[in-house]
Amino acid sequence: MESSFSLLPKYKKCWKCNVFTFNIRFINGIHYFLCKKCDNLILWNDKTCLSQSKIHVQDIEILLTLFLDNKTASETYSIIHYSFVQKTMNIKTIRRYFEIFNMIIYNYVEDKMSTAFLEGEIEIDETHLFKVKKSSAPHRPYPNSSQWLFGLRKRGCSDFIIFPVTKRDSKTLDPILLKHVSINSIIYSDSYSVYVNNQTLPKQSKLEKYGYTHLYVNHKIEFVSLAFNYIHTNTVESLWKEIKTYLRRMKSTNKFIFTIYRYYYTKILEKEAQYEILLKGLHKENI
Repeated sequence: MESSFSLLPKYKKCWKCNVFTFNIRFINGIHYFLCKKCDNLILWNDKTCLSQSKIHVQDIEILLTLFLDNKTASETYSIIHYSFVQKTMNIKTIRRYFEIFNMIIYNYVEDKMSTAFLEGEIEIDETHLFKVKKSSAPHRPYPNSSQWLFGLRKRGCSDFIIFPVTKRDSKTLDPILLKHVSINSIIYSDSYSVYVNNQTLPKQSKLEKYGYTHLYVNHKIEFVSLAFNYIHTNTVESLWKEIKTYLRRMKSTNKFIFTIYRYYYTKILEKEAQYEILLKGLHKENI
């Protein structure tokens, strides 16, 4: 019996004679590719991130489908144990496969972020992801309490870029801005001291020297400029709200960056494109 599951690659390279084979064989419940040149059998997941997989290809397909539907590992565990699904898979197995899927997304998004370029009307802002939880218990550290994100979001569309940062100084934020935003763009921000010199009267932009048109609002007084209601950072602020809501739903703390990149991934790509990228990562052979 030959399977039509889309998780199976369309071909494999024979490690004996370096010939590509398209011939799938189903032997003892396992899928192989048969090389007709040397009669060698190659496992469908040979030399890939799934090479140590112990579960059936159909079960991986189910996990992949639920992952793409933005289910958590716990939610997936509950779903596959419904009577009409009847899959016996423990939560550790599900988490292990979700980690594989997340790593593929992480590599894809990190590469895309590194080359992303925005122009036009861009809002910039930073947000603090985790609040410090005071506790005298020595066994309960909160290493993520100081984690910051720097975000850039284009008005009028869904394009945005997110960067985890350890510092919010000009040496950290300015290079990101210069690399990812066209110098002819209009930048909207708050009056944070990295963007605005607050010691002068009137206040002066620190970003205009780079060639940007810089408009800013003082959040200590107002969130939308009373004089010009188009001067605000509401677009990027709404992004922070969406991300934090997503993090809470996914119950993500120590591996938050994978969840944030997963959020980015779901926002910029249609489901079919998400699936194709994951398949490409799962089929990629380790060199």
